[in-house]
Amino acid sequence: MELKPVLVQALGRSGTTFLMRLLASHPRIVAHERYPLEFPLFRSLAFPSDSEALRTLKAKRWRFGDDEELLYRPLEDQRYPTETDIERIYTKIAEEQGKSPCYFAEKCLPNADISGAMKRFPDLRVITLLRDPRDIFVSARAFNEKRGVKEFAERFAETDEEIVLYNKERYTALLAAGEDCRNRTTIKYEALITDSNNTLQNIFDWLGIDASAEAVQFASARARGLEDGQHVTSSSQAGSVGRWREEMPESIIELHRQHFGDILTELGYPSG
Repeated sequence: MELKPVLVQALGRSGTTFLMRLLASHPRIVAHERYPLEFPLFRSLAFPSDSEALRTLKAKRWRFGDDEELLYRPLEDQRYPTETDIERIYTKIAEEQGKSPCYFAEKCLPNADISGAMKRFPDLRVITLLRDPRDIFVSARAFNEKRGVKEFAERFAETDEEIVLYNKERYTALLAAGEDCRNRTTIKYEALITDSNNTLQNIFDWLGIDASAEAVQFASARARGLEDGQHVTSSSQAGSVGRWREEMPESIIELHRQHFGDILTELGYPSG
């Protein structure tokens, strides 16, 4: 493919939507920007065992202007999209956005087989996005309460400890996924929020695209301007960092000490 894939890999409630909007605000990166920015076109090809991606794609939850045939008709008689399909669809999206991109961006799951995907697609770039697991817990719970749903770990676990253990399993998989692979970089949500411009400049530099102050400021302003509150659960982005200190009961803090202690230390997060 002439267009190169960039995948954002993280646990849910780690800031993936904001990071995707930042990436998609660069003229050299294209993405399907309909909320929640989880268009799984390349993901369904790169990770064949990811049945959720293919099921979501086949369910036609995604819209491409008024031209559904462009997106779906070529997929009707085949199990997975081809590289030709991916190139064609993202090129068309880029044309509608007035872009001449060299990358397209998508999200992927924390346990995705990055090593396997990089063997098949040598040009693949992966951004691993980390967030304090206690803030992930608090944010996910607040999201579920706001929406009246059970998403994220609460789909698969009942008790607080089960949720913490489920998150630890996913977090461990995220840290291990492709750790020995080239073309992979790791950033923290906290840096993305508190030092946004420098963090974004480093990402653009790493991708080899315009990382000037103007490009960074434009992307940052555009991404923040697109925020519509659909997935926000804190009063401000700054207030989303370390929110667990005020919102998390001591019993759940202790569960994170027990089960995430080594990970918190390794990543430089305070133990509490």
